[in-house]
Amino acid sequence: GVPVYKFKTKLLLDALEDAGHEEILLISDVDIQFFGEVMPLVRQGIAGRDMCFQREFTELGVNIGFVAIRRTAAAIDFWNQVWEELPTGRHDQRIVNNLLYTEKMPALRWGCFPPEIWASSQVPLGEA
Repeated sequence: GVPVYKFKTKLLLDALEDAGHEEILLISDVDIQFFGEVMPLVRQGIAGRDMCFQREFTELGVNIGFVAIRRTAAAIDFWNQVWEELPTGRHDQRIVNNLLYTEKMPALRWGCFPPEIWASSQVPLGEA
């Protein structure tokens, strides 16, 4: 079958194409757990941005297990670029981080959710 990362990226692109202008989509892995109200944090994180990601570590890196995406041309261009780079064999999350942190997509307005939305990768560091 199709590798999960390809399936997920294609599904995301299809959802963006079907969304209304400026509509906000939430993309979530199935193993995400919430221990309180999350929508106020989502609204705070996506305000004035095209995308907002879960943090991978405190200061650097994003985790694409939980993402808010506003349907904008910049967001669509970004995920199309991720799609085009998937055949290189790199993991989708690595491609996303590379595109974000090397500023290859300067028109994209992005950020990370507040620390209340954290990834398990932060636990060994005592950051969660």
